[in-house]
Amino acid sequence: MCLVDAGDFIAREGRISEKSSIQLRIAAEFMLQAMDRLGYAAVNVGEGDLVFGDRFLAGIAGGLDTALVSASVLADEVPVFAPAHTFAVAGITIGIAGVAWEGFTPYVREHSDPGRPLAMAATADAMREGLAHLAGTDLKVLLAHVPLAELRPLLADIPGYDIAIAGHDTNLNSFAEPELAGATHLVNLGWDGMHVGRLELTFDRTGALAEVAGSAVLLDDAWPDHPDMVTLHGDYLARVAAALRDILTEYPVGPPPTGTRYVGVQNCTACHPSEWRSWRQTAHALAWQTLVERNRDYDPECFACHTNGFQFTGGFTLYEDTPAMAAVQCESCHGAGADHCDDPLRPYGRPGEAACLVCHVPLHSPDFDYAAYLPKIAHPKTP
Repeated sequence: MCLVDAGDFIAREGRISEKSSIQLRIAAEFMLQAMDRLGYAAVNVGEGDLVFGDRFLAGIAGGLDTALVSASVLADEVPVFAPAHTFAVAGITIGIAGVAWEGFTPYVREHSDPGRPLAMAATADAMREGLAHLAGTDLKVLLAHVPLAELRPLLADIPGYDIAIAGHDTNLNSFAEPELAGATHLVNLGWDGMHVGRLELTFDRTGALAEVAGSAVLLDDAWPDHPDMVTLHGDYLARVAAALRDILTEYPVGPPPTGTRYVGVQNCTACHPSEWRSWRQTAHALAWQTLVERNRDYDPECFACHTNGFQFTGGFTLYEDTPAMAAVQCESCHGAGADHCDDPLRPYGRPGEAACLVCHVPLHSPDFDYAAYLPKIAHPKTP
C-alpha cells in the first residue's frame, strides 16, 4: 500500500479557512503528524501549504518519514523541496514527483517569508524535472496540484508518467475511474477528509504496469476510528484549548446582521414561556452539550453553530465568560433580541430556510432537509 496527498492540506488559494492563523498553524503540524503515523509516503506541496511560508512547512515536517515533494516551488530560482521521492513496495520501485501550477506564483509570493520571495516554476518544466528524478523506477507517479484544464494537455505533451493524481479543484471535478491523458492514467478525487481515492494496480510478469482501476471510498461512520488518530486529535484539541484566548483575539467581534446586540434565551422566557419550553426539548438546546461530549468545547471552529451570537456584540465568547450564551438559542434563528426586549412592540425576526443553511451545510449536515427538519424545532401554536 502507498498513501499520498496531492497538496493543500493546510489551506487553499481563494478559500478562507475557518481557523485563525494560530489554530491553523497548530492544525498543520498535527495534520502532517497524522499522515506520518498513517504511513503516507509523500505529500505534494500545494500553494495553500505555503500560507505561512516555506520555512514553516519545512519546520513542521522535520523528523517525519513522510516526504514533502515539489519540483515547482523556487526561492532565488532554486528548488526549495526535493522534486521527487523514491522507495520500494513489494519489489516494485515507486517514484513520486510533485508539481504545482505556475499560476499560483502571486499567492505564494504574497505568503513568502520576509526577504525570501517564492515563485513557481513553469508547470511543464517542473513536470520534466520531476520525471528526470524518477529514472529507473518501475512506477512513475505525479502528484499534480494543477487545474485539470491545464493538466490534461500537459500530460499528453510530456509522456513518461504512469499515474497522475490531480489536486486543487478536486471538489469541483472529482472522478474515481482513471481516464487517459496521453498515456498517463489520471485520477482526481478526495477532499475535505470525506472521500479518498483508491487505485488498484496490476503488474505483468515483467513488472510492467498492466491495469489501473479506481474507486472512491467514503469515510463514513462505518470506518472505526484509528486509536493513534484519536490520541493525536485529543492532543491537538488540548493545544488549541491552551491557546484559546490568544486564538480568539483573531476572531473579530462586530454588530449583528440585525439588531444591536445579543441578550440570551434567559431574556426571552418571561414573555415567551411556551416557546422556551418547546425549545428545551429540541436538539438546538443541547448543541453545546454535543461539543462537550465530543471534546470540542474548546474548538472555536465549532462555536458559531453551537452557541448564541459568537463573533457578534453581546454574544458567546468563552464558556467560562458567557455560559448563558451556550447552545443554539432563540436569537440564533430570530436575530439579536436587545431591541425587541427594550421595546416588545418591535417585531423580531421570522426565520426561514436561509437561516438554517448557515450551519446546516453539506459537510456537517449532509442529510439536512428543511421541510423534514423544521417540525423538529417549530414551536407549538398557542391559542
